[in-house]
Amino acid sequence: MIVEKYGLLPMQQGMLFHHLVAEHSGVDIEQIVINNKESPDIPALERAWQAVVDKHPALRTSFRWEGFQGPVQQIHDEVPIQVEHHHSWDDATFSAFLEAGRRRGFDLRQPPLLRLAFFGSGTGPVRLVWTIHHILLDGRASVIILNEVEQFYDSLLNGVQLDRSSGLPYKPYIQWIEHLDLSGANEFWSNKLRGLTAPTPLPCDPDGLPKENSIHGEIEIELSEEVTSRLRDIARQCNVSLNTIVMGAWAILLGRFSGDPEVLFGAVRTTRGSSVPDTESIVGLFLNTVPARVAVDPATQVAQKLKHLQAEWMWVNLRQYDYTPLTQIKRVSAFPQSQPLFNSLGVFENHRFYTSLVNSQPRWRERDFTLYEHIGLPLALSAFGDDAMRLRMEYDVRRYSKATAARVLAHLARIFESIADSPFETIGHRIEPCEIEAVLEQCNGIRQAVVVAREDREGDKRLVAYLVAEGATGAEAADTLRSVLESKLPDYMVPSAFVFLPELPLIDNGKIDRKALLRLSPPGVAVCATTGQPRNESSNRPSNEIECIVAAAWQDALGIPSVSVNDNFFDLGAHSLTVAEVQVKLQEALGREISLVDLFQFSTVSALAKHLAGTQSQGQFSDRAQRRRLARQH
Repeated sequence: MIVEKYGLLPMQQGMLFHHLVAEHSGVDIEQIVINNKESPDIPALERAWQAVVDKHPALRTSFRWEGFQGPVQQIHDEVPIQVEHHHSWDDATFSAFLEAGRRRGFDLRQPPLLRLAFFGSGTGPVRLVWTIHHILLDGRASVIILNEVEQFYDSLLNGVQLDRSSGLPYKPYIQWIEHLDLSGANEFWSNKLRGLTAPTPLPCDPDGLPKENSIHGEIEIELSEEVTSRLRDIARQCNVSLNTIVMGAWAILLGRFSGDPEVLFGAVRTTRGSSVPDTESIVGLFLNTVPARVAVDPATQVAQKLKHLQAEWMWVNLRQYDYTPLTQIKRVSAFPQSQPLFNSLGVFENHRFYTSLVNSQPRWRERDFTLYEHIGLPLALSAFGDDAMRLRMEYDVRRYSKATAARVLAHLARIFESIADSPFETIGHRIEPCEIEAVLEQCNGIRQAVVVAREDREGDKRLVAYLVAEGATGAEAADTLRSVLESKLPDYMVPSAFVFLPELPLIDNGKIDRKALLRLSPPGVAVCATTGQPRNESSNRPSNEIECIVAAAWQDALGIPSVSVNDNFFDLGAHSLTVAEVQVKLQEALGREISLVDLFQFSTVSALAKHLAGTQSQGQFSDRAQRRRLARQH
């Protein structure tokens, strides 16, 4: 019998939508695996679980969406718990059981939206799998439930009468949410997202295209206690939370890989600190996800970035706009309906699930716990603020290999270390050759790729890619590779030269000899600076006086012996300082003022010479990458 009905939390609405779109995707299905070293009294343990379900309304909830003005959650008076028993298993069959359980999911119209599975003969160690839909509760509620199961189990074993009092209801919190004054939320979020029409590109995403059915993978690393302690010190010095540092580091990572001056990702916010009494003791879901738009100017001090981010979140929280449903935020944005607001998510929790359990009840140390969950986005970071911060990255294996996900996570760890070493310095662009090499080796026809930073002219470094190819090695092949890299990496990680070799030099242990590559002649006279191929076409050489003057200025500024009239100045490794140097040289040679803007707009010898000669009146940016270069230089 249904005893109560009420509406849904904004995040519950989102989970319901995902369920209706892809019921058997495994998204939002959580599985907690508990390994008991002893042999428990399984019938008593089942009774303890049933008593907890009887106590808390949230565990007797179902959802309906047909025939109502909006979706509702219904509380049932009695809901028998579902229990399975498995007497034998091995690792393969257990993994298959977990995967099948995630795909099986739940019918949200039929309670209970949780089930138990016991693995064991009853005479030795027993493994328990607790499967539940995330729409019912958050991590804090899971800790409450497990502790109460233990208390009831102890009472049953000791012949003590169970406490049958009802748990604190979830309904008052829903009602409080429904009566919030969010009249200014539409204007706030519309202004917050103004100018954005597409989500921030993901790091090292092979094609950037959405996938219909994501396949979940995850990987974890742990920062040292020393680095974690330093991050806490910085949080205190800057008067920000550790959560803000985590979100700031995630934003820096996305900014480095996208090359964009600001990034947008989803941030999960806990809402247990609401005005409803005793929320820390209520079993239910107290979370919401909102978009976080963060500026990532590499010239800004880290401390300044963090303080600005903290101030923005305090404002959002003060106005209670972090309770705004994500669907409402999407409606007031300029994003097409087919586009998500974000492709990645950042989550911070004070402790790992196991740590929270042990802190609440030391006896949990005697058991092993594993939490399996599937957020459903292509990339999601979860950070846990234990003594040694743990970083867990969930990823779609259709987009990322485990090795690529590990490289992205290692890159993030280095960002945390830089923040710990230098909070009052800037974190500029860090070049990661392995990331460039990984993308190059995914390209058709490339067997091996090595990227090195050459300093053929003092103080002027540039990236050069040395390649072993199975197919074409000419100018068109190099142009294709450059286009691929520009679509997947920030511009500062695109090599200025591509040199094709029959094989890469090796040292005695079989590893690539990078020092030998640095001893090779810099790309110049004999080979094209952008392709590594011989210049056989005389049409590529400067053919008139002004082209010769421009080419000479470029050669001097870049420290290379020759350039083609069709080479792109920025593809050769030019940056703001070399542009300024060329400006001075050309003004001296031509005896006239040269605009810096012209040097950015007309980025080949031929185009600039024509413009300077007055035969070309207006430059055009050739592509998005060129526009991004210009924006960063200014």
